[in-house]
Amino acid sequence: MKTLLIGNWKQNIGPEEAGKFCQTYKELTKEKHIHKRIETAIAAPYITIPYTGELPSYIFRAGQNCSEFRLGAHTGEIDASWLKSVGCKYCIIGHSERRKLNNETDDMVFNKYRNLIACEIEPILCIGDVSKDGSPDERIQAILSQLRFYSQETSLWIAYEPVWAIGSGEVPTYEWINTVTDEIHRLLPNSRVLYGGSVNEKNAADIMANTHIRGLLIGGASLDAKKLYTLERNVEDKLYGRR
Repeated sequence: MKTLLIGNWKQNIGPEEAGKFCQTYKELTKEKHIHKRIETAIAAPYITIPYTGELPSYIFRAGQNCSEFRLGAHTGEIDASWLKSVGCKYCIIGHSERRKLNNETDDMVFNKYRNLIACEIEPILCIGDVSKDGSPDERIQAILSQLRFYSQETSLWIAYEPVWAIGSGEVPTYEWINTVTDEIHRLLPNSRVLYGGSVNEKNAADIMANTHIRGLLIGGASLDAKKLYTLERNVEDKLYGRR
């Protein structure tokens, strides 16, 4: 069973910085590659994606977003087929920052999902709760409502990212992460759940080991090659033992 680690660079690391990142990461992995059951992908800014080719072969490419439309008069949009052409295996959709700053709705995100599937790219669908206010049932319903367009047979990666945890240094309890994961699986049995929100090299392994998730969506810690490699090694040691 594969463990998936997605590094989301957001609006950071341009082409020049990407070269430095790749070089540092390659130096770290000269003698010790990551376990074959851990798959890492880097979601770089679109213009930076071609400059990540010097990373080891087990590091895949991912998009941070794609257009809900197909080719046409949509200024500033990135077609899903273009992500395929630059080697992306995955693409993040529905991230809370885009939902808030770009007013993306669930139906817009679903259109992006369909475009990615048509281009044979695996979507990473982000969902989450805005705050800790309200009863557990209310929070669960708010989270699951973001999945209403997907049929029970749908197989995809779902990243649970509580908005209140992103960049705050606060992580939900393992019990809550498991509750959300289990409820997602009840609704979509073929889904695989990631967790994201204040994930770093110090807490990643314990989050993986104490929850039912299949991987992590990593923000700030993925911007530093040493921190990302340390995070991968810590997860590897915790799940598969030191080799």
